[in-house]
Amino acid sequence: MVYEPDKKTKVRLFAFWYHVMRLLITRPAPDGEALANRLQAAGHQTLLSPVMEIVCRPFDLPPRETLSGLVITSRNALRCLEQQRTYRKLVDLPVFAVGESTAAKALSLGFRKVLKAAGRADSLPGLVAEYPDLPSTAPLWYPAARQKAFDLVTAMQQAGFRVKEQIVYESREIPHLPEAIAKAFEASGVDGVLLLSARSARLFAELIRSRGLEQNLATVTCYCLSQNVARAAGELNWQKILVATRPDIENLIDLTL
Repeated sequence: MVYEPDKKTKVRLFAFWYHVMRLLITRPAPDGEALANRLQAAGHQTLLSPVMEIVCRPFDLPPRETLSGLVITSRNALRCLEQQRTYRKLVDLPVFAVGESTAAKALSLGFRKVLKAAGRADSLPGLVAEYPDLPSTAPLWYPAARQKAFDLVTAMQQAGFRVKEQIVYESREIPHLPEAIAKAFEASGVDGVLLLSARSARLFAELIRSRGLEQNLATVTCYCLSQNVARAAGELNWQKILVATRPDIENLIDLTL
């Protein structure tokens, strides 16, 4: 039998043999490394230059009996929760995760009832509304970042749900563009930049301007997770800006092929 690769495999093989690109990843660790691995598997070279670092903050886990479930908008919240060994007391509660990768992380931690939204925080109220057995006497727990792009608490309250928000991590800005990355831009050694949030796009723009590298982006493609990210990235003079058809990693990677 002769093996015939499917369409996506053919595209990846073509990318590997004929159009290897050098892509800059701005995502914080450890997700940045995971994204680099996937891009390398697709045949690209990668550079890592996070614009933020994730720092967990001290917090006390709420008692299980005071909660009806969890709403999770980021794997970073789950990583900080993982550091609290007592989180296992919550694994029987339903988890409403923002998207597939966040849901996968929750399952890996042992949560038994994990539901996933469409990849955007504003889709979480609708997801919760579809859950039939949610007690109304206790709030949902929302372990959150200090900096948020979307007011989930207000959206949930408007949908009729009580939410207990608790700050469990923050994303701190990286103050300087690494010298090796600046030199790569100066030498036209970057073909594309991947941006996954509007804040990342704005921070990246500040770092580029601080080194006077705006003109070096004229031959660089910007790969954006969403239209919101693209709007923020539009402050810079890219060769072109491409936007994923859906706000998930799979579609973002497909943009680079």
